[in-house]
Amino acid sequence: MSEEGDVVSMSQFQLAPSVIQSQTRDKVLAMLVQVRSMIERLTTKKMQHLFMILASPRYVDRVTDILQQKMKQADILVLKQQRMVEKRQEALAEQAKLEPQLDLLIKRTRELQKQIEADISRRYNNRPVNLMGVAM
Repeated sequence: MSEEGDVVSMSQFQLAPSVIQSQTRDKVLAMLVQVRSMIERLTTKKMQHLFMILASPRYVDRVTDILQQKMKQADILVLKQQRMVEKRQEALAEQAKLEPQLDLLIKRTRELQKQIEADISRRYNNRPVNLMGVAM
């Protein structure tokens, strides 16, 4: 069967124009590589999108809608980011405002702890007293 195919190929090759008959195997393989490279470049996702845009107005509408949705989402995310920056600044301002009050509260708590320790010590004949479980 392959011999018949070879005979058919040979007869077709002999009937081909002289330009084709003068090509060597290496030249044909080089051309094949170039053709495959072109096919690969023409079948990329980018090219498929371009062909679809060229061929279908509905596809263009869909792509336009998708891009508009993505733009809206991007705008929303930018607004959220700005809001988060504002909230962070507000939180830092509140922290700065409350830190002196917290320091004062800690100071007064320590004073109260010392007073309680002294009072308990007096009640038990001036024995040393240390309140436990208070971390400041």
